[in-house]
Amino acid sequence: MTLVMYIPYKEGCILISDRQDTEEVRNGICKREVKKLYLVSEKGPAIGCSGDTELFLALFEKLRHQTNVNNDNVCDTIVKLLLELAKQWKDMYGGIEHSLENIEMFVVTWKNGIIPYHLHGILPKSIDRARCHGIGTGYSASGPLLNPSTTNLSDQEVIALGEEIMRQVARLNYTVGPPEYHGYDIIKVSKNGKFITDSKPPTIRELDFASIIKELGRL
Repeated sequence: MTLVMYIPYKEGCILISDRQDTEEVRNGICKREVKKLYLVSEKGPAIGCSGDTELFLALFEKLRHQTNVNNDNVCDTIVKLLLELAKQWKDMYGGIEHSLENIEMFVVTWKNGIIPYHLHGILPKSIDRARCHGIGTGYSASGPLLNPSTTNLSDQEVIALGEEIMRQVARLNYTVGPPEYHGYDIIKVSKNGKFITDSKPPTIRELDFASIIKELGRL
């Protein structure tokens, strides 16, 4: 449950994501912070995930131990690892298969230029690198906001746009973390193939009611 956006701009593209993982539990809603963007190496590729949090965190952990993942074979490697994870899930939970339809991602590679892919389950397809794209539960709300052309924007302008879209979507969809409360993560990919990770901290601190109650009990 999230919002991950692919936004092209003058010098390349960015992946930008909120950090909130939202889970409905018996007595309400549980929220925690998770990273949804992953950089395989300093030379790429970059991955942004939406859907089953435990599944993509397990995928990131497996990718971390792969020594031969690169911009040429990343999609094939991801599909192979997802199938392995689905089998492990089936063995662990007594024959219940994990639905890989619950995971969706962007994979941004570089080979003589930026090449972005969209994976839904185990089906990768290339996407138009000159257009904005989004995935996650927040995407239905962000769709109209991602329509304008961004190819002439500067580095700071494109990040500001992504942050503002995330802020607006968070007001409409509680599964997307407001950037002012949770911050957000970014991976920039330049036209010459340089991959840079960045993150923005929250500007407003959420009240920790458990700590407040604990402190009041000491008075």
